[in-house]
Amino acid sequence: MVAETGVTVGNTDPALAYYFVLVQDKITGNWTPPKMGPGTTAGVNVSLRILRSGQVRDLAVDASSGDRILDDSALRALRLSTPLPPLPPLFKAETLYLQLRFTFVGEKS
Repeated sequence: MVAETGVTVGNTDPALAYYFVLVQDKITGNWTPPKMGPGTTAGVNVSLRILRSGQVRDLAVDASSGDRILDDSALRALRLSTPLPPLPPLFKAETLYLQLRFTFVGEKS
């Protein structure tokens, strides 16, 4: 069970751990979760493809939270975060497919 509001990266490749921290920090800094009721827990899964330059393509909601405002806030955070940091030089592929989970946990009243 997730204990706090935040963004998590679905890919766990240890060779890219530092890059994922950079991406996660940038997106988290641009995410403003909507106001939701006390005790509410919701999440949205988003996928994207990152080009070598850090540009984002194929941004999509894979699993909706059921709340369009929350889903839209996740997409907005990603758009505000573009471009992401360029892919690391040791990562040889031209693109990186990434899945992110945006989780909202409301304060208990």
